[in-house]
Amino acid sequence: MRDHHMFKIRCLLLLVWSLSQAVQADVSWTPQHPTLDDRITIRLSNTTQSATLHWGVNARGPAWKQPIPAYRPAASRLDGVAVQTPFQLPGRNGTAELVIGPFNHPSQIVATVDFAILYEDNTWESNEGEDYHIPITQARIQTEPENPGPNDPVTVRIMRSKPNGL
Repeated sequence: MRDHHMFKIRCLLLLVWSLSQAVQADVSWTPQHPTLDDRITIRLSNTTQSATLHWGVNARGPAWKQPIPAYRPAASRLDGVAVQTPFQLPGRNGTAELVIGPFNHPSQIVATVDFAILYEDNTWESNEGEDYHIPITQARIQTEPENPGPNDPVTVRIMRSKPNGL
């Protein structure tokens, strides 16, 4: 009887674990190394529910700064110092995405975009509690491809600075 009871417990734990793994979407963004002039596409793959980007900029530890209005997409709303921006609903392929940036306004220099994902069922994806952080380079140099292999040809672009250094 005890073995049967332990078998049921193991089955239940396996079910709970597999369900917890099934709801996690893959989080990615492009470009992987954005400059302050880039638009950043944040993508959730393998998701079946709607989600909201809960984000800020220039984090110092867990403290974020609120992005200025010029950086907030139209459907965004404030949530304390964070901004919440809805993703497009997932398509048939299970991908949801949104675009933010560029982050080149002279009234707020952005060094990082910091975020977590809030799903419609009130669960969070926060990179195992560490949040996601996208460093924004101030450089005016871009390479293509972004992550070349050892034998790939590379194109390097150097952009001119704008007036006043930005």
